[in-house]
Amino acid sequence: RARMTAESEQLIKDIEDMKVKGAYLITKVALEALGLRARELAARGEAPALELRAASSRLVAAQPSMACVANGCGYVLGAIGDDLTSEQVVQALGQRSQAFLAAFDEAQQRALDVGARLVRDGEAIFIHSYTGTLLETFRRARALGKQFRIFATESRPYCEGRFMVSELLKLAIPCTIVTDASIGSYIGRADKSLVGSDSILANGNVVNKM
Repeated sequence: RARMTAESEQLIKDIEDMKVKGAYLITKVALEALGLRARELAARGEAPALELRAASSRLVAAQPSMACVANGCGYVLGAIGDDLTSEQVVQALGQRSQAFLAAFDEAQQRALDVGARLVRDGEAIFIHSYTGTLLETFRRARALGKQFRIFATESRPYCEGRFMVSELLKLAIPCTIVTDASIGSYIGRADKSLVGSDSILANGNVVNKM
């Protein structure tokens, strides 16, 4: 039981400490953490509703700009009622988590299809910060045989841009990394800029924490 508790708590702390990167992956790990926490509580014979809501609040607070984290947690916890047994909560949470992630994965694949088409052969692309969706977009574009190069910011204070570049270099994509203060000097050398979106608003505007 102590090991299981450590597992769910570690996942939550990893998100709080920004060891998990990208809204897509963070959402998947957040739902995994809630599922683990539900099973831990059930194993101890405790009523899970209150503690699961507390865990959800921590996850949402850790990434307040990411609507998908709040949406995912809210959706899976919508199955929890005070009248359910701990075993019923575990089952309901697992089912709703699977349903949410299935729709989430389908949306992700559509985004990757669009992104790969946006990348054109021979162009230079400016990026900022790390996004798993954009990394997979570039991976898919390379698989299609497209050649392109990247200008990337360091993306301080956590320097997610450096991590992004290290992953892009594994795909043999030429990269130039610049300081955030140098954006004005370099962005004019790119054909387009692509960035990740933590949230998309109803009016079409996007939110990026940086």
